[in-house]
Amino acid sequence: MSDPGGVQEVVFVVLGLAVSAAHGYALARVLYAMVAARSWERVPGAVEELRRRRLSGGVEAAGAGATGRHVRQIEVRYRYRYRGAAYRGRHVNPLDYARLFSAIVVYNDDAALYRNLEEAKAVGAAVPVWVDPRRPARSLLSRRVPPGRLVYLATVSVAALALTLAL
Repeated sequence: MSDPGGVQEVVFVVLGLAVSAAHGYALARVLYAMVAARSWERVPGAVEELRRRRLSGGVEAAGAGATGRHVRQIEVRYRYRYRGAAYRGRHVNPLDYARLFSAIVVYNDDAALYRNLEEAKAVGAAVPVWVDPRRPARSLLSRRVPPGRLVYLATVSVAALALTLAL
């Protein structure tokens, strides 16, 4: 006869390691994108579409920068020119490069950035776009990541690993 407690423990260990690895990998991707973007070139761009979508059921939990407000995601489409060629982009900041799959999304919400984009779109003003000179189709509107988002990724990764090792 099998030991159901042993099977459950193995399942929890595997799930804990998966959560820890996924969030750790997302954190590594964000940090890599932040470092890489430091060498990207700044060009003017124009916001074509902009919205701040409230995510269903998402409410900021307690922690650094949390307010209990609903979690929002900035969705944007912008255009820019780089070395004579026209491009379109949709990435807000390095967090947009951290998505692994739909279950792990690190929200790119930045209220100040959204207001700036909204104002620029309303009057047709240029916005700064950061372009990867090696791959000009890769771009960002901001190289900044709200520190609370980095803390979130690190905390979940370490907490999941700690809980897994405690089993």
